[in-house]
Amino acid sequence: MMAKCPRRRLWIRAARAGQVGALDALRQQDLQVAFEQTALRYPRWARSDLAQAQVLAAYGREQLIRQVPHDLAHELDHLNRELNSAVLGFAERWYGGSKCAYRRAATFAMLDLPASAIRRYLLAGKAPPKALDDVILAASHVVTLHWKRLETDRGRYWLFHGVPGFLASGP
Repeated sequence: MMAKCPRRRLWIRAARAGQVGALDALRQQDLQVAFEQTALRYPRWARSDLAQAQVLAAYGREQLIRQVPHDLAHELDHLNRELNSAVLGFAERWYGGSKCAYRRAATFAMLDLPASAIRRYLLAGKAPPKALDDVILAASHVVTLHWKRLETDRGRYWLFHGVPGFLASGP
């Protein structure tokens, strides 16, 4: 079973290494410090451990979890549960509530957005430039500080206040 899944095991090892600092950052007492350290965790880690960061960028979780053996499925589930719990805890402290929309906003701002910002560099075999950190923080702040969830009779929508004309429907 182990020999059949080397890419998956490599990905899990890289994900675990990448999450360590994110989990620590999310649990910081000072919310602003927690936010900034989490949003910059992946870019900083990518600069210090380019090879593992490239594995995460090259192989998306969704690509590797199809038909995952039971032992790997358990590891993936544990990885996800721990990170989701830490993000939810942060979102509850940041927004003052535990709505799914708050968790999604925090996940997007501190995990998805930074990962997307540096992916092109990683796939090109380059470390993300340090100058990108300020851009990531600015974009992440827009998401978290100006986030407001609107319920309408047509469904769920998210409005980013302060970004003229930006309205995106959500899941």
